[in-house]
Amino acid sequence: NLYHTSLMTTMEGKHPAKTYGSDRYIDGVNINYVKGEGSIKPIIEQAVKDQAVALKLMIEDGPQPPFVKRIPEKYVAMLSEEAHTTGLDFFAHVSDMYEVRTAVKYKADALMHFMGVQIDWKNDLEILQKAVQQNVSWVSTAMIGKSFFYMLNKEWLENEHYQVFTADQIGYFKDEDGALEAESRVVLTGLFGSDKIPAMAVMKSMMQDLKKLHDMGINVVVGTDLGGRPFIVPGFSFHEEMQLFELGGFSGEQIIQCATLNAAKMLKVDDDYGSIEKGKVADFIILDKNPLEQIVNTLSIHDVYKNGILQPRIQKN
Repeated sequence: NLYHTSLMTTMEGKHPAKTYGSDRYIDGVNINYVKGEGSIKPIIEQAVKDQAVALKLMIEDGPQPPFVKRIPEKYVAMLSEEAHTTGLDFFAHVSDMYEVRTAVKYKADALMHFMGVQIDWKNDLEILQKAVQQNVSWVSTAMIGKSFFYMLNKEWLENEHYQVFTADQIGYFKDEDGALEAESRVVLTGLFGSDKIPAMAVMKSMMQDLKKLHDMGINVVVGTDLGGRPFIVPGFSFHEEMQLFELGGFSGEQIIQCATLNAAKMLKVDDDYGSIEKGKVADFIILDKNPLEQIVNTLSIHDVYKNGILQPRIQKN
C-alpha cells in the first residue's frame, strides 16, 4: 500500500537543485518550482489530482555547507494555507531548528528528517512543546547519517543484505576507486569538524535526542530516506533504522509502534492500518524470535501476510 506526497516543492536556486545540481531536476516532473504567488494554486491542484497525501515543501537550506538561501517565509505560509484548504497535509523538509520553528509556525503536520537537527533543550523547549500541541509527526531518517560512515567501516559491507546484489552492483557499494570514501570524509568533516569520530557515538547522541522528543509526545516515525544515497537499501535499511532507535534507548515495543502505528497516524490511515485489531487490514508478519528482547529479531521473518493472505517467500539457495 503506497502513499506519497506531492513532488518536492521549492524555488529555483534553492535546495535541493542548487545543492545537487539543477540538471538533475525538471520542473513538473520530479520537482515543483514556486515562481510567484500565481504558481501556488496549480501546484496544490496537481498534488490533489495525483492523490498525494501531503504537500512536501523544502524549507531547508541544505544538509551541509555551503548552504543556500531558504524559501521565503511568505511562500511557506501561502503554500501551507492552500494545502490545508484543499485537505492536503503539509510535510516540511527540515535540517535545523530554525527550519523546525518555521515549519511549526505555519502548522506543518509532519517534519521530514531528524538527521542533522541540533536541539538546544533550554531555548528550543517552547517550540517543541508547541509541536506536541499541534500533533506534529517527525520522521527519523537516521540512516542518512549512518550511510556516510559505511566507507569508514567497511566490515559493515559483509552484512547479509548485500547478498541480493550482483557482482557488478556490489562493486558500486565497495567503491574501489575511493570516491564514496572521499565524499564521506568531506561531509563528516563539514558536519563535525573531523572524519575520525566514531559512528555509533554520533548516532547514539542523535537518537537519544529523538527519544526525548518521543517522551515529550512527538509522534516519532521510523523512516530511512532514500535520496539516491549508497548503503540505504530498500527494506533492509528499515531494520537498520530500528536498530538505531534501540541505540538511543527506545524499548522494543516503542520502536515497533514508531514503525507501524505512528506511521499510520501520520498518514491518517490508522483506522485501517498500523496495529493488529479487529476491523483493520490484516497485514502482518510472524517472527521466529522476540523483537521485544532485541529489535534485530525483526529480521527473523517466518511468514508474511498481506490482507490476510499468506505470501510466497523467495527461498535462499
